[in-house]
Amino acid sequence: MFCCLMPAQALHAQMSATSPSGAWEEWFFGQRRYGLGYIPDDALAKAVAQRDAGSRVTKSSFAASLVTAEPRSITEGRWFSFGPTGINSTLNDLVSGRVNSLAVDPQNPATLYLAAAGGGVWKSTNRGGRWVPLTDQLPSLASGAVAVDPFSGDIWYGTGELNFCRDCYYGAGVYRSSDGGKNWSRINPDNFLSSPTSVIVFDSQKPGTIFIGRSSALWRSTDGGANWEVVLRGTVTDFALNPANSSIAYAALGYFSGSPENGIYRSTDGGASWTRLAGGLPEQSTMGRIALTVASSSPTTLYALIANASDFKLNGLYRSLNGGNSWSRLGSLSADVLTEDGAGQGAFNLCLETDPRDAGVIYAGGSDLWKSSDFGANWQSLSLAAGLHEDPHEIVFDPSDQQTFYLIGDSGIWRSADGGRSFTNLNQSLAITQFQGVGLHPTNPNLAVGGTQDNGTALYRGGLLWDQGRPGDSGAAFFDSGDPQVIYTVARYLSVRRSDDGGETFHLAATGLDPSDRVLFYPPFLPDPNEAGVLYLGTYRLWQSRDRGENWVPLSGDLTAGTGMISALAVSRTSSQTLYAGTSDGLVQVSTDGGINWFRFETPNFPNRYVTSIAADPRGPERMVVGVSGFGTGHVFRTEDYGASWEDLSRNLPDVPVNAVLLDTISPDTIYLGTDIGVFALQSDGNWAPMQDGLPNAIVLGLSQNATTGLLAAATHGRGVFAIATAEPAMTAPRFGAAVNAASLDAVSLAPGMGASLFGANLAAKATAAGQSPLPTTLEETSLLINDVAAPLFFVSPAQINFQVPFELSGPLLEMRLRNSRGEAVMHVPWRNASPGIYQNNGSGIILHGSGALVSESAPARSGEELVMYASGLGAVEPAVVSGETAPFSPLARTPVSPVIRVGGVATETRFSGLAPGFVGLYQVKFVVPQGVAGTATVSLEMNGVESNTVLVTVLP
Repeated sequence: MFCCLMPAQALHAQMSATSPSGAWEEWFFGQRRYGLGYIPDDALAKAVAQRDAGSRVTKSSFAASLVTAEPRSITEGRWFSFGPTGINSTLNDLVSGRVNSLAVDPQNPATLYLAAAGGGVWKSTNRGGRWVPLTDQLPSLASGAVAVDPFSGDIWYGTGELNFCRDCYYGAGVYRSSDGGKNWSRINPDNFLSSPTSVIVFDSQKPGTIFIGRSSALWRSTDGGANWEVVLRGTVTDFALNPANSSIAYAALGYFSGSPENGIYRSTDGGASWTRLAGGLPEQSTMGRIALTVASSSPTTLYALIANASDFKLNGLYRSLNGGNSWSRLGSLSADVLTEDGAGQGAFNLCLETDPRDAGVIYAGGSDLWKSSDFGANWQSLSLAAGLHEDPHEIVFDPSDQQTFYLIGDSGIWRSADGGRSFTNLNQSLAITQFQGVGLHPTNPNLAVGGTQDNGTALYRGGLLWDQGRPGDSGAAFFDSGDPQVIYTVARYLSVRRSDDGGETFHLAATGLDPSDRVLFYPPFLPDPNEAGVLYLGTYRLWQSRDRGENWVPLSGDLTAGTGMISALAVSRTSSQTLYAGTSDGLVQVSTDGGINWFRFETPNFPNRYVTSIAADPRGPERMVVGVSGFGTGHVFRTEDYGASWEDLSRNLPDVPVNAVLLDTISPDTIYLGTDIGVFALQSDGNWAPMQDGLPNAIVLGLSQNATTGLLAAATHGRGVFAIATAEPAMTAPRFGAAVNAASLDAVSLAPGMGASLFGANLAAKATAAGQSPLPTTLEETSLLINDVAAPLFFVSPAQINFQVPFELSGPLLEMRLRNSRGEAVMHVPWRNASPGIYQNNGSGIILHGSGALVSESAPARSGEELVMYASGLGAVEPAVVSGETAPFSPLARTPVSPVIRVGGVATETRFSGLAPGFVGLYQVKFVVPQGVAGTATVSLEMNGVESNTVLVTVLP
């Protein structure tokens, strides 16, 4: 929403923090180029390569068997998704995250490819009903454009987001996949570097001709991508081909704040040469961002939506009826289309499309979606009528059903099949929320809170679907340590909010804060770890509240070099008199008298870089660890003398910004870093090990650890929240991390008979597996009681327990109580009568042919073939089976109802659903591959209205 109205400069342009746009872009781009002055070319890809080539730990395998050994160390553990796979919005039904581009497969229009702003490419084979990620391991998940080659079916993905916004992240080139998204190769790596991508367009009349628009030029290839040439220089914001004659092409160059190159250009020779169009268009110097469309039903009819270069408000909607020779301004479109809260929005989101059947039906998107059915004479807002989220980014029509279009924007994706009168929400299963940070509940592992870009303060309550406490932009968010029903967040600038009812409602808590202070868009905001209700917030000076935000007073003067802002804060865990502040202009200051006096040391080995995070060491107020952004220097430093001297801990850490520093709550020598390429942990040899197993290559902006459970959570800016159970041998009492479905490894509700895994620390003395059935309820002096019923145990270890949920349990809430020789731990988890998960290996389902052979690329399934799929969490069976005992061969134990199986989005025949005979807690489902499905297809299972994870299967055409 409002967060991105004032855009950033181009990637390598330097901007003063005091300029009008400075505060908006300083929080994200400014910090990454501060000190060096720019972001190095190909910085992200080089950092990922350095990480992957360096010291790596062995990844442990979480295979389908419930008797696998647990990870050997924290860096060998596996992250699991905390979600959200959608946020229940207070205003707009289910929301997910910002989506920038959508491609409909022209050969199979049920297949969609979606490019999320910070979440990479996702694929759906049922018109958006279910989604699976395809690019989690590419160097950049920042998305600019995705397209499908109409001839080969190859997927093309351009990284880097060209929306001129505060958190539009740089990319790592352009990629192509020829196998449905399983594998990717980089295109033109010498030229397609960090700069963002805006459009990828294939010439449907000339195989091998491709146009790619980027922030500095329009590129063309006429040989399928083997060779490339620049055909037009400038910031490309849109591009279109004449559908009747593709030798005629149009390009919009629309740098948001104006450029001598801005304008609308036409080529009549297939893109080799270009002419700027003028007649009737606005003065060139006034043009900012431009959206452009050519009417499919009338190829000489063009429309252009243009924002002002000065204030980003509406310059005008222009139409040409003669292929661009002359233009006229359509004056009836409301200026509200590009305005929100009085500010211009046109630099950030600007989209335009016509109905492919009727050149007079126009859709224009900015702050809202508008429609005209009479060539622009009259307009209506579709967003207000349909309850859509604000800020659309693209409108894409279905080529097989031209009355159907998809709308993508800041909160995900919707589909309309009736010209915009109604919309279907397609956000479920999209884990693409852009978090700024996450706060874990001090004791309850099933509660967390996080601040997101434009999708509000999100509340985790034990399931992958989160709830929205308040809408809009949200930064830091955390629970009150004295009363966890109290939740705090800061929306933007000085908009501090507090909830007293567990996140159901929020009210402003900012009395006394000075709105004229220099302040970051998301200011540092944190609680005092020693005294509940005491809060701190940084502008250019430090503010304190001692009454849970009701009143604020300044504790300091200007702690910056004169133009910067406080960007990091910390309070000593041993004395609240010791406070630490880091600034956007590279300073670290310390106060030992509660903020009255401050001092800093000029030390040559601490770099002039934007300070992103300060972690106070509990072993003494003089000790802290500091992380910095930018490039070309070290990124993490430690002091044990209040900053008089610094030790550079960077060592083998890749040259990449550090966004968050966290000291382990039990063992502060263990340091975790959240970076632009994932999470790292400091090992005993002083080197850094990447903690990447199960974690996408997303930006990690925040880290949080629950001192009671040991759960470590990472807030990503585009892939939601991930968590991992940390193990600390020195701690004697057991502690819980999370309970997950053993098949999907998702943190979901537990169901009767389900195979499940529990992660934590000190859960058992050593690793031990059960011998044979019936399964024991005690292993290595460890037992697990669920609502006082002993759970059968497959396997126990210090960090993991695999167990069967007893059939006799019911909900809605289950108490899990673990007991061993070291003590006891308790947590609560939700219950459902079914909570399905499909066993998988690297995304492919554990699915067998009738012969018992695994379905694979070398042994694909065929249409009409009966397959066997293995799952967990399908619930009760008939006849009943005793918990912990193997399922009988006769009679077979069947589920009372059959699940709905979808292959490639197509519901198919289910021939058996029940327990696999001879196994404990393992379900098998026999189903038929439907006709018409071919290639790499998705498989999902729905039981009693609850959806499983989605896996992949290879089907022979």
